[in-house]
Amino acid sequence: MDRVILTIDDTLAFWDDTVEDFVFDPTHAQRRSLVAQGVSGALTPGQLDALFRYWYGEFWQLGNDDGSKYVVLGVTQRPAAADEALDGLPHIIIDAAGAVRAAS
Repeated sequence: MDRVILTIDDTLAFWDDTVEDFVFDPTHAQRRSLVAQGVSGALTPGQLDALFRYWYGEFWQLGNDDGSKYVVLGVTQRPAAADEALDGLPHIIIDAAGAVRAAS
């Protein structure tokens, strides 16, 4: 099974009434990595969108109840080597229809 390691840099943005938009400080970004199984090569934009909905919530781009909103600053992808140890990373499966679920 093909495996891709994704590294996602994200941060939280908060609504600012003065500028009437969400604002964020990229110096507070977090970096998270996970393994996507069932994909060949880089994830498509549609697969990335499905991943973000799985990771952050269905309506993640609209914001959270507390007035915050996740902002994805960057995503890097690389194929995992066949013998690479990936036990410490979360694993997800992306099926042929683009649905995302946790790997068991």
